[in-house]
Amino acid sequence: MENQAAQDVDGGEKKKRHHHHHHHQRHDEGRRESSRRHKHHTKKKKSSCDKSKQQHTASNNEEDQMALLEERIRDKQRTAATLAASINNGSNIRGVSAAENAATLDARINAKRAANGGMGAAPTFSTAVASGDGSEDELDYEKSEQEKEDDIIEANVSPRTTQDSFSEEGGSGRAGGDDESYYPTIEADQGIMAEINQEGLVDEAGGIQAFVADAVVDEANVIGVIKSDDEVETEERREYTRFFLMSVACLVFLIIVIAVPVTLKATNVISKKVVLTPPPTLSPTMMPSESPSSMPSSVYFTEVVEKLNPLSGERLNDVGSPQFRAAKWIADEDPMRMDLDDPGFEQRYVMAAFYYAMDGPNWSTKTGWLGEGSECDWFGVEGPGCNDGCVDDGEYRKVCGLKFGQHNGMSGSLIEELGFLDEMRFFETQGYDLTGTIPNSIGTNWSKVTAFLVNWNKLDGTLPFANNNQMLGTIFMNGNNLNGSLESLTSIKNLRWIEAQENSFTGTLPQGITELEYLWKFDLSNNSLSGDLPDNWKTTSMLNSFIAPGNNFTGQLPSSFANAPSLETLSVSSNAITGAIPLSYYKMESLQELFIDGNALGGVLSQADEPLYKNVREFSIHDNHFEGKIPVEQFEKTDVLNILTLHHNQMTGTITNRICDRLGISNPTKRLKELSVDCELVQCECCTCY
Repeated sequence: MENQAAQDVDGGEKKKRHHHHHHHQRHDEGRRESSRRHKHHTKKKKSSCDKSKQQHTASNNEEDQMALLEERIRDKQRTAATLAASINNGSNIRGVSAAENAATLDARINAKRAANGGMGAAPTFSTAVASGDGSEDELDYEKSEQEKEDDIIEANVSPRTTQDSFSEEGGSGRAGGDDESYYPTIEADQGIMAEINQEGLVDEAGGIQAFVADAVVDEANVIGVIKSDDEVETEERREYTRFFLMSVACLVFLIIVIAVPVTLKATNVISKKVVLTPPPTLSPTMMPSESPSSMPSSVYFTEVVEKLNPLSGERLNDVGSPQFRAAKWIADEDPMRMDLDDPGFEQRYVMAAFYYAMDGPNWSTKTGWLGEGSECDWFGVEGPGCNDGCVDDGEYRKVCGLKFGQHNGMSGSLIEELGFLDEMRFFETQGYDLTGTIPNSIGTNWSKVTAFLVNWNKLDGTLPFANNNQMLGTIFMNGNNLNGSLESLTSIKNLRWIEAQENSFTGTLPQGITELEYLWKFDLSNNSLSGDLPDNWKTTSMLNSFIAPGNNFTGQLPSSFANAPSLETLSVSSNAITGAIPLSYYKMESLQELFIDGNALGGVLSQADEPLYKNVREFSIHDNHFEGKIPVEQFEKTDVLNILTLHHNQMTGTITNRICDRLGISNPTKRLKELSVDCELVQCECCTCY
């Protein structure tokens, strides 16, 4: 039986050596070095064992020899456990249990032991498998004759000790038991199986035909494959090649991204203008048919330019100009394909030029623009008193209103061609970044315009409006960079409401503005106006608000303001006005807001029971040179006063509780919101002190 088992084991060993042939080649050098050290160590041990046999009467040497042999046996056990795990790896992948494999190895070892003279039983592989120790280095080569000899010596020296020690280490004293409980099955790593499942390596039964890889068993008995140096080097070479190719691709892409825009820009720079060739000199019989669409676009474009030349002139030759782009569109892209003699041809061109000038392609809303419909149907073509944005003059429907509120993304400059739209009644482009000047053609040709609203842009230059704009009633141009004189305002006879705060207007206010009988609101805050304020206001004036703080006005307050029966707000703060408050002001029943703070005014306030004190809501005279007594009794009689600022003057007095009590009133129209005095001169328990 033992011989038969030995033959079976030898047959299995041959197969194993075949499977691990390549693995042995990779470890030859390590094994040679290990064998050399092992032989040297064995010779020393053999010599020591001979001495032990000759001097077994010396008890101390025997104990040392026994300790050395026990350490050797533990080394063998760990080696056997590692070998068993390695074999178990191959057997499990093939579907062979660890117990079967270990039993076979036990039989082989015992058979060889018997052949050498029946020396003591060796530690079994089944026990090593049961111990689960896979932490030592793998040792899977066949033992040399010298090593076999060492094993026989060790077995003869103390077979009991060897077996007992192994029993303590592995938990069994049997030499080759076959109990399945000692041989747990280690599951093959599915990742490894997927990696090695290559054509020709796995047979029909799932076993590996000729695959060798270093195996590492971790604490959970999961086996992983360690790649060879050649495989690692090959993989690193592939990664480097992939990285190099990706770098080259990124560099090429970057070059393209930079080169294309530069090339296009250079192309545009080469030709800034288009030189128009003379029209063809063909006879009329050879001209195309009536439909412009059948004409070559280049020929038609030349004719379009000639048609529009009186309107736009040299601007048509500038390739980047709104005029050139509009002419190109109307010649080559306009779905309407209008005839050159169409009465509405120029208007459609002007609207297209306005679209390009205002950066139309980037508008938030641009419904209808440059579409097949009439320009009267395009977004923003509307306005008060202008019906649907166009009026019919008998020839074609003319645009009469352009209304663009804020937040539509407009930018650019107003074009001179807008003056062609002579039926314009209403124009609004507020809250954008419009630059440049207001075209003179607007002042010349928009004789019917009633409202011109361009607040909060960046327009500069002077006002173009004059005698031709008699219908103009509302001008909003706050927050621009407009400059120059306002003398032309006197010729706009219908002017009703003008707001031009935060600009750079200079010079004096013309006396002629007092002749504008419809003027209702006048606001030129924060400019650079100077000189005396106009002082010829009439009783027929409709003036409701005169607001001009933050300028450089001098002189005295015009007493004629009291003639304006509807004047409610007079604000000329932060100027250099001198003198006292005119006595006529105290008689004004309509005046509700008087802001004259921040000047050089002085004098004493009237102590009489005046209409001004009864009706005024905001009375701000701080930062002047007023003196005398505060008219406390007059301020106690009013219940509409909201603001009373008297600080930074030389006035004295006592603010009573009746006035202080009004600070806590819940009704906002009657509540005193602000009360300030010079507390060193005025007694007050509720005032803001300065």
